[in-house]
Amino acid sequence: MQREFNSMASQGSKTLVYNTYQMYRADAYQRMVDDYERAAREGWRFAAKLVRGAYMELERDRAEELGYPSPINPSLEATHATYNRGVRMLMEEIASAQKAGAVAPALFVASHNNESIEKVLQQLRELGIDTANEPVMFGQLLGMQDAVSYALAKSGLPIYKYVPYGPLDEVMPYLIRRAQENSAVASSILKEASSVMSEIKNRLTGSKGRKAAPGSASASSSSINA
Repeated sequence: MQREFNSMASQGSKTLVYNTYQMYRADAYQRMVDDYERAAREGWRFAAKLVRGAYMELERDRAEELGYPSPINPSLEATHATYNRGVRMLMEEIASAQKAGAVAPALFVASHNNESIEKVLQQLRELGIDTANEPVMFGQLLGMQDAVSYALAKSGLPIYKYVPYGPLDEVMPYLIRRAQENSAVASSILKEASSVMSEIKNRLTGSKGRKAAPGSASASSSSINA
């Protein structure tokens, strides 16, 4: 589909099709590199959405049940390293293409991990990437890391919040898996909940001029693309 809809000829238009790479898989990085090189050979714009992954335990259980080697990374640390490596590789290619005046690949950073997001921001500065045409975007689940989302939006970076919907018995396992991907999310949620409760209390009591709690995710902080 990228070959058909992400034509290099449509240089000024939005990228339409992204391929998702679940970086918890041991083969994900090489698959991404192979696809990028294929796009370069065939002349279409490569666009990738990088996620850590959603089905670690299910993958392990299935591999054990059917008697084949587990396809996922041996540890969470290895998944973090693979994710950051993939992001770095694509950002270097984006910077190189921009300097050459060519059509750059597109990267969608789908992560709730603070360290990964900080690395992306640092690399944007180091590599001098122009974000005007959104070659690098961020995506997070509504209700997770909202304070980080507001900070990204306030800095003028494209951030998209997504909302899963459906029957409760299907949505809840999905949300639980999201939190399990990164244990650091749990403490961030507690901080955000505290900030939101402080803001609600301030509004109910009519308190004005009180300094907002650190990391406050109030709607007035910034606008976010949904």
